[in-house]
Amino acid sequence: MESKYATLKGVSVVINVMGWIFVVAGILSLVAGLVLLLTGLASGRASIYTAYAFGIALFGGTWGILMVGVGGLIPVFIDIEQNTRSL
Repeated sequence: MESKYATLKGVSVVINVMGWIFVVAGILSLVAGLVLLLTGLASGRASIYTAYAFGIALFGGTWGILMVGVGGLIPVFIDIEQNTRSL
């Protein structure tokens, strides 16, 4: 019975790590897009890459926050299940 919870906790850690990777990638992409805009390099072909940078920042950051949230809920659900089982 305990191995099931250990596996779920491992899945939670993996989801959290992946989520933080997406958040960091989103922040880096946002910074790259802002640098392109503020330095005036976002003209012509570079404007497409600037749009990609902002799109990745929005999608990656949002997806990462959702993953971190889900990864944080898994241990809570395990604790709730263990506490209700002990009653």
